[in-house]
Amino acid sequence: MDANINTLFNNLTTDIRNVSVAVCGFAFVWGATIYGTSARSPHQMEMGKTAMKASLVGVAAIVLAATLVGMVFSALGGGAAG
Repeated sequence: MDANINTLFNNLTTDIRNVSVAVCGFAFVWGATIYGTSARSPHQMEMGKTAMKASLVGVAAIVLAATLVGMVFSALGGGAAG
């Protein structure tokens, strides 16, 4: 029974991480598109840069969270998550 719970937890954390990174990748591309099509409008350029920066911060937060979850899960004896 424990193996099933461990497998479920590993799969769940991996799926959440993968979907979150994909969303951040889309946000980065969206920001790059806004920046690239800004026609030198300072407001549009700033919006694009902000979206790209926010997506990079999001990826960093996701990686940090996945690492912490893996460490806690390992400390509890469940093996490595993700």
